[in-house]
Amino acid sequence: MSPPEGLTLARRTDRLAQAPASRYEPADGCTVCRTPERPDYLFGNYLILDEPPVPDDLPAWLDRAAGAFGTGTRPAVLQWEQPDRYPPFELPGSTLVEHLVLAGTGVATARAAEVSEVTTDRHWAELVGFAARETATDEGWTRWRYGQYRALGSACRWLVARDGNQVVAAGGLVSEDGLDRFQEVVTAADRRRRGLATALCGELLRRSERPERQAVAVADPATGADRVYRALGLEPVGYQYSVLTGSGRDA
Repeated sequence: MSPPEGLTLARRTDRLAQAPASRYEPADGCTVCRTPERPDYLFGNYLILDEPPVPDDLPAWLDRAAGAFGTGTRPAVLQWEQPDRYPPFELPGSTLVEHLVLAGTGVATARAAEVSEVTTDRHWAELVGFAARETATDEGWTRWRYGQYRALGSACRWLVARDGNQVVAAGGLVSEDGLDRFQEVVTAADRRRRGLATALCGELLRRSERPERQAVAVADPATGADRVYRALGLEPVGYQYSVLTGSGRDA
């Protein structure tokens, strides 16, 4: 399971999802990701390290990230992938964020009831309102981010699950060259742990070109989000780590 250009699965599919607005610049030991129109987008303005860093080297890398973006009080962000877990470390003023990378050909589950594709302006506006509300994220920011997904055109498919006229779950699949990456899978707070997200993601797989394509997800194991993808047959293949200084929008 080795993607072209030496890129690991999460890194390659991150690039795909950010393609409309973000630019990637090779640098010594890392890649610099920039999103000029949104300097406040943490994971659009950060350093992607070629190799897992030695903990003692993290301060120097964070200084380099701060210098690359003129961050001032804005958090500096580093990110990398590795097959096993990163050792604990102490670095005052910083936070280590761990996500699990899962992959596999995936299997479609039982059909989700009342699932519809997001296609029209009205549908996208409804999706933005739901996502902003359920993730407690600024609606203007959410509108911009989902606009980037929509700009991917046929490489992007979004579904919502409804209870009557109410959206209760939503999620997307971004696709390219045999890879499908799950994005922004959200379930209404009062409908969680009922299998809605799994059913919706299974329907996304059903509507994509199966069975040879690789499905990829990056999930926070602390929230149990990885259970959705494990239920679809995806298996852990590694970890994606981020180090942030200070505080800021995790976007």
